[in-house]
Amino acid sequence: MLATKKSRLFVIFLFTAAAFLRLWGLGNFDISPDEHHFIHEAYRFVTGDPYVVPRHHPFRHGVPFVGHPFLGGDLMIIMFKVFGPSVTTGRLVMALSNLIAVLGTYILGKILFGPRVALTALLLLVFLPHDVRYGRDAHLDPLLEATLLFAAISFWKVLNSQKLILGLWLGAASALVWATKINGPFLFVFYGLALAAFTRIKNFPLWAKNHWQQLIIASVSFVIIFYLLVSPNAYFDALANPADPDIAGINKVLSQFVSDFYSFMFQRLIPHLYSFPFALLVPFGIYVSLKHRKPQHLFLLSLFLVYSHIFITHVGHSGEYGYVTLNPYFSLFAALALSRLHSPLRKIYIFTVLIFFTPLLILNGLRINIGPWAQTTMFNDSNFRYGQTTYRDAVKAINNLPESPKVLWIKNGDRNVPMMDIRSGVELWPFFELDTVDTVLLANPLFKDELVASGNFRQYQELSYKDKDNLWILRRESRGK
Repeated sequence: MLATKKSRLFVIFLFTAAAFLRLWGLGNFDISPDEHHFIHEAYRFVTGDPYVVPRHHPFRHGVPFVGHPFLGGDLMIIMFKVFGPSVTTGRLVMALSNLIAVLGTYILGKILFGPRVALTALLLLVFLPHDVRYGRDAHLDPLLEATLLFAAISFWKVLNSQKLILGLWLGAASALVWATKINGPFLFVFYGLALAAFTRIKNFPLWAKNHWQQLIIASVSFVIIFYLLVSPNAYFDALANPADPDIAGINKVLSQFVSDFYSFMFQRLIPHLYSFPFALLVPFGIYVSLKHRKPQHLFLLSLFLVYSHIFITHVGHSGEYGYVTLNPYFSLFAALALSRLHSPLRKIYIFTVLIFFTPLLILNGLRINIGPWAQTTMFNDSNFRYGQTTYRDAVKAINNLPESPKVLWIKNGDRNVPMMDIRSGVELWPFFELDTVDTVLLANPLFKDELVASGNFRQYQELSYKDKDNLWILRRESRGK
């Protein structure tokens, strides 16, 4: 009884630590290009942009990074309406999704392998630098991480129980997975593989005879919820015509995987965001599962095998965030590996992993600014990678403008156009005609010169960071000088 009470207290402590780590610094202005796209799309809808139609989102937007369903955007819109639009509220959706995934990892581990493995997996995931880093950024992957976990939990329960309500939960969870990203069909591949492993194929007719009512309920609830969230025509159009040119053809995807996988994994991802002691545990845990081949081990292997496509689709520049979806399964495999060690050695190894996690967590997970040391890796502060310092200064300058300016933000290349943290009274006009605004922020010097030469605008302020990343604020001549 005492051990159970201590375990519960430890679980509460770990969830508290996870919440602190995931909610730390959500308002930091280090917005990556991908984050900007997702926050920006939700902001456009809130501000009445007629070209953002959530159910048809993939169909309407052939733009890299945004050819995904709009569930994440829907949740951001709700947050914007409750708390107001900001970087913080945009990221809060994904941070909370990641916390739900942390809970889901513990639940899945407990029902598959028992409380010891579940607790170990929870401990590793809470402090995993990669999960802390990308679990609170405004990418869609933390939402996929959470929805996929609860779809897996629901499916395991359906495999083992005939309760009809479980069919409803399975259909709802599956619809949310499909409505999160464009790789939804992989979920049904996982279901088929896991079902074949669970029934050994020859027992499938008997299983289907006992569970057919659940499957009908799951199918109906899936269709209804998915249809409410996403237009099927839009979804399948996005599958056939992906918006991101980097995944437009299988040859292009595979060639990048072959050429970049080793350097990406062993020079970037593992040393900076996972650590080698943790990484060594994962293949050992896979080996343990293959050796035992019990239903729960085959279930986890099926899930991991199907979603290992992420290794292929997220190799290369800025693909690190995609591995958030796999972190719960990395942690479960690591916990299975540790469960095979004797108690003293297991504790020593866990302590070693946490020691290796600590500097990575400070530098790359939390991105704490510790002076020049912060620039020892490429993962500390993307302000220095994407020119965000200048844009942050531009937001301050816009906020200091007199009266209530109407501002046109003109994006340049991969630079972000930060829409959040603008004071009340500033109207943003990112998709309207130039003659409707009185202020322009832009980074293109030729366009700047053209606007000034037209006589309609004058240069109000120039901003730069270390004599580069130049920006200009222009104001209409009719306003006071």
